[in-house]
Amino acid sequence: SYSLPPKALLTLFHSDFFGNPVDGTFQEKSPSVYVENYALYAGWVALALGVGGFWSLLKRKKFAVPLLALAFLALALGSHASFYGWIWKVFAPFRVPARFYFLFLFLLIVSAAVFWDRRLSLRPVFKLALIGILVLDLYVNGKKLIWGEEYKTFMGGGGVLSRFSREIDETSRPYRIFSSAEIPNPNKSMLFRIP
Repeated sequence: SYSLPPKALLTLFHSDFFGNPVDGTFQEKSPSVYVENYALYAGWVALALGVGGFWSLLKRKKFAVPLLALAFLALALGSHASFYGWIWKVFAPFRVPARFYFLFLFLLIVSAAVFWDRRLSLRPVFKLALIGILVLDLYVNGKKLIWGEEYKTFMGGGGVLSRFSREIDETSRPYRIFSSAEIPNPNKSMLFRIP
């Protein structure tokens, strides 16, 4: 489940290409699909520096980082890749192939650092401008996904955790919180979709 669809690569260039669950524009049903498949955005600066870093490494005949990044991206495709049938017999316990994109993004950032160090080391004003653009870019694209809430709503006397604590105390049977009535899976114990 949660193989990275190839179209999700468009979110490398535009974070909300398929919408987002916070403002209700995400095209899929579950917000979990957004996090698992459509959260590839690292910023235009990071992407440009990362691609430059891959190019710089390949030019110097250092293939490890670019090839590993490509391999992790291919693994993230899961069932959308032609080799899925035989490779996922080994990787089946991971359950969510799309999570390999985190390793791809990590290597993109590593190669961005290589490019930063090798090509921009003598241009401090340019570096400062790029950092400013990166921070602004990530702020504009990420501010909708981060907000504060009053914790007393959840932790106070009438809050959700108080209710669960009371119900657990009143029952003698083993108690588990499921994320959804439709999917009673033992690893789905997060507080999701619970009023």
